[in-house]
Amino acid sequence: MKFLTAEHIADFKINFNTEKRILSKHHNGELSRTRLLNNDILVTIKGRIGNVAIVENLRGNVNLNQDVALLRLTPEIHPWYIVGFLNSSIGKTLIEQICTGQINPFLGFGNLKQIQIPIFDAKFMNEIGERIKEKTHSAHKASAESKELLELAKTGVEKAIEQDEKTAINWMKQQLKNLGISINLEDATYEYRSN
Repeated sequence: MKFLTAEHIADFKINFNTEKRILSKHHNGELSRTRLLNNDILVTIKGRIGNVAIVENLRGNVNLNQDVALLRLTPEIHPWYIVGFLNSSIGKTLIEQICTGQINPFLGFGNLKQIQIPIFDAKFMNEIGERIKEKTHSAHKASAESKELLELAKTGVEKAIEQDEKTAINWMKQQLKNLGISINLEDATYEYRSN
């Protein structure tokens, strides 16, 4: 079973790609309370303090270690509203104020419960939560696309250097077409300069 630590949690993002594992007997036994479910909120409480993310599209069994707090909300509280607040500048300031220790900062569960989150009527919180969710998903998609385009550009430059410019441009045009992106590369030129 996958085992997440604070290093896997960033603001609004969880990296499920981990080599850390636990045995299923621990997942179903003494660690059953830290078994993740969709819509769980994760807060880093040791090391990288105050990173907050929500569990979505969970595939398989995953557990947490003691450096991450697990929050499960009642159904009337939109989880994205809470995640958005805790990741806001006000939320970050509140988290910073209740941390203990200077060299090895720690955010205890008791201190975490002290954070006063403004609660409004459910309809208003749901609207805000849905907007935060949409913006976050849009940002993650844009980030993934930009990384993909950067890798495509790097490979295109390598092809131009190793083979020739025409081959590189044709390859890049095909890759962009496969991605549904239309860019005019007809006027693109490549010039190699050695130092």
